[in-house]
Amino acid sequence: MKTYTFTTADGKTQEICVTDEVYAVLQDLDKQEQLNERRETRRCQSLELSVDNGWDIADNTADTEQIVDKKEQNKELYKALGTLTKQQRELVNKIFFKGMTQAEVAEQENVSTVAIHLRLQVILKKLRKYFGI
Repeated sequence: MKTYTFTTADGKTQEICVTDEVYAVLQDLDKQEQLNERRETRRCQSLELSVDNGWDIADNTADTEQIVDKKEQNKELYKALGTLTKQQRELVNKIFFKGMTQAEVAEQENVSTVAIHLRLQVILKKLRKYFGI
């Protein structure tokens, strides 16, 4: 017989006499509980404790409303671009996203710069119509 000491849920310490086999099982359970608590505290850390340790993750300089508005505008832009044909989207990509000039695109496609300019005018008209401008 051995004396096993445990703590109740309300924080009181109590002792009971148990057989050697039960004592060994209780010791194993205690070790397993300690490992689980250790893993849990290593994995999770409260935000308050992080701030106390100097890990402030809040960005007070960010304008959240502006960020959300920008994301909404991007969604609308992608929807609008989805109304264009594949060739029109490629032209928009080259001119506005890759930064190519109309002359460079015209040379690449073996057409005149006027043709590229007219294609862009059609695209812009289509996008204005989509946005109601």
